[in-house]
Parts: sequence; structure tokens; C-alpha cells
Amino acid sequence: MVTKEDIDNRIRYNLTRLRMEAGLSQDDLARWSGVKHVSRVEAGTVSVSKNTVARLANALDVDISEFYQPEESFLNKLDALSTLSKLFRECTPKGQRLVLRFVSSFQEYEKGINFLSKKSIQT
Repeated sequence: MVTKEDIDNRIRYNLTRLRMEAGLSQDDLARWSGVKHVSRVEAGTVSVSKNTVARLANALDVDISEFYQPEESFLNKLDALSTLSKLFRECTPKGQRLVLRFVSSFQEYEKGINFLSKKSIQT
């Protein structure tokens, strides 16, 4: 049986994960979402309402269901990251530089897309 505490923990865990994946600080997310107590939610000192979860999901541009995913789904991502890390270490130094350059370019591209989509929401 899933308890309220389990749901609070899922929300807290996934909020932190999603915020970090978006490259936002707690203060940035608080500004974007209008949820002033992001740090307290992540620390587990406060519970949040469904409306607050919806505001956070909108600010992070994710489906609200992302906040209710069990931690096991993250562990599957860790397995994939572990495999990628191993493959990266097996690359030549030149190959590693190319991969890092690609990842850096992709991150800049995503930041630009996120910035533009957030800006269009505000206008």
C-alpha cells in the first residue's frame, strides 16, 4: 500500500531530480513556478498540494506524472549512465573530446530551447 509519506517522498525526490536535469537552482525554480518554498519541499519539511505540483510541472515543462514516478525508474537511468560511462572510458582521448564537445553543444541547444519556450509562456 502506498502511503501519503511515500507520495511525499516521490514528489520530493522527483522534484530534485527534475530541477537538476533542467539545470535550475532552487531559487530559479521558485521564481519560474511562483512556489516560494522549493527548498523546503526538497528537504521534506513541507508537503505540497496538487496545485503546487501542477505549478512546478508547468515551470519545469514536464508532465505532472513525472512527480509520482517511483525511484526505481531513476535506478534504470543510472544503469544506462553506468553503461555509457564505461563506453566513454573505452574511447580514445580524441573520441572522448568529440563526445564531450557534442554533449556541451547539445546542452547549450537545450538551454536555448528552454529559454525560448519559457519566454513565450511569459508573453
